[in-house]
Amino acid sequence: MLEKILTQIKYRFFDYSEKSADTKSSSSEHIGSALKWFKASLLPDGGAAAKYSMMTHQLTQAYPMSTANWVPVLTRIKQFYPEIYQQEINVPELTRELVNWVIRTQRRDGTFPASYGDYMNQAPRVFNNGMIIHSLLDYHNARGGSDLIEACISSADWLLKIQSNDGSWRQFTYHQLSSNTLAGAALIRLAAITGEKKYYEAGEKNILFALSLQRPNGYFSGNGFDSSSSAYTITIAYAIAGILEAGILTGNENWKNAAFNGLVPVLNMVNKTGFLVGEIDEDFQSSSSFSCLPGNCLLAINAYKLASLTGNTDLKIKADLLTDYVKSKQMMSKISFIDGGISGSWPISGNYSSYEIPSWAVRYFIEAVMMQDSLK
Repeated sequence: MLEKILTQIKYRFFDYSEKSADTKSSSSEHIGSALKWFKASLLPDGGAAAKYSMMTHQLTQAYPMSTANWVPVLTRIKQFYPEIYQQEINVPELTRELVNWVIRTQRRDGTFPASYGDYMNQAPRVFNNGMIIHSLLDYHNARGGSDLIEACISSADWLLKIQSNDGSWRQFTYHQLSSNTLAGAALIRLAAITGEKKYYEAGEKNILFALSLQRPNGYFSGNGFDSSSSAYTITIAYAIAGILEAGILTGNENWKNAAFNGLVPVLNMVNKTGFLVGEIDEDFQSSSSFSCLPGNCLLAINAYKLASLTGNTDLKIKADLLTDYVKSKQMMSKISFIDGGISGSWPISGNYSSYEIPSWAVRYFIEAVMMQDSLK
């Protein structure tokens, strides 16, 4: 008990900056370190932990959504960085093992659980189900498997069942009126594979609803975890990511332009060091003094995608600033559950996932670094 108290004092009141990484390290080194953290987060009973607490020195139980979301990233690492995968993971069928574990958490009503622990009895969540559908479809596209399509259909049918007439989801969600768009995009993807028009129509309705909430300045209102006019950059990035993905899937230029208009004002807030405030309101103002690191990474990913589509070099410059900033905050430690990790906030005491290393932060970081590497 005394050790835990002393640890809390240490992390709350002492500077952690000297334990962050060097931006001069190669992309491969950053990816390798992050992948090493991920391997340490794998649990004996299957799946990957949701996060690691630097306060309690504990990993949480496995989290279906983040476990699923690692599958496409691991596939790309194995394809484009085979030496790193071999060195840090060296488990040939790990992605299939992770997929199998995620499928086992699906319930009879088609839903996947919203969090970790007690997988059969906890409530589902719209966002999580949409994200899991994306990952299962990625695996299906790479490896096949009718069981995955059946799982996606069951989850998608539940999403359709609870969708409001205006295209939004107001049940089984944290507010997120405009940031459940990744679930909408997942339905559009599923429609393309199954040929079922109902999934396309439901996905389109959600995207159009989110677009109706876009303010003239580009901000997507109602994208946060509550009804506040200010939101974390990660949920701002979610809203943009879903609309951009749907635009790419359908070739709808209006949707791509809406994503661009939502992204650019946020990127304009990035300073020359790559720092971006962790919370932003509808007027693109903020009183925050911390940065939401997974938000930085997902915004960078969105910017890299749009830069590839448009040839806009300013987008890539801003994305590089965001990515390099997070590179400089990658953890270095003798503790395997910290080493290579990306904290939710910087400083680690910030409002988003305080004193925690969320699995999705590490996952988005790797994706951002790989995209940066590919666009050099």
